[in-house]
Amino acid sequence: MMRKSARCIVRLSLLVALVIGVAAGAWAWNPNDIPPINDDSIEVTPDHERNQRAYSSPMVVPAAAFHSDGGDADSHNFFFNYGYIAGDGDGSSTCMYAPLNVPTGATISWFYANVTDNNAGLDMTVFLRRVNKDTGYAEIMASVTSSGADSGIDSLNSGTITEPLVAWQFAYFVTTCVYDDFKLYNARVYYDEP
Repeated sequence: MMRKSARCIVRLSLLVALVIGVAAGAWAWNPNDIPPINDDSIEVTPDHERNQRAYSSPMVVPAAAFHSDGGDADSHNFFFNYGYIAGDGDGSSTCMYAPLNVPTGATISWFYANVTDNNAGLDMTVFLRRVNKDTGYAEIMASVTSSGADSGIDSLNSGTITEPLVAWQFAYFVTTCVYDDFKLYNARVYYDEP
């Protein structure tokens, strides 16, 4: 019987010592105990690299960000090894959309899209659009269109932007329709900071 009491007293004593030690700060961690960083040892980052870490122009919308609008969700494929969306060869098409999050107050100056249009009968158009959050009215701000058939990657661009100032009342997005022999790699928006 005595042994159990002795063990309980020892355990209770250790617990009391622990509580007192924590309360007194003996085992508390103090962030000021960490040695300061030597500022001279930090490598200076060039401005062009620092700007790439934050949201900055251009805002790139990769093909992986595009989704089917639901009309024919199975009529396209995303090719992991090449980074593009293309028609699946069944003769049908799908229309697609992707969000665009340009900072409020920025002014859009150029709209680009990298595409391959290897279809002589159809041209590929990529649209920059916005929708008013209060009215639901969507409008086209800019568009770029391929011409003829070309198996290479074309960089389509337009500097004609309707209502280029990015306002909080609108949500911005990019749309296109992908047919057989079309490939979409990305869309890009160049803008001036607010």
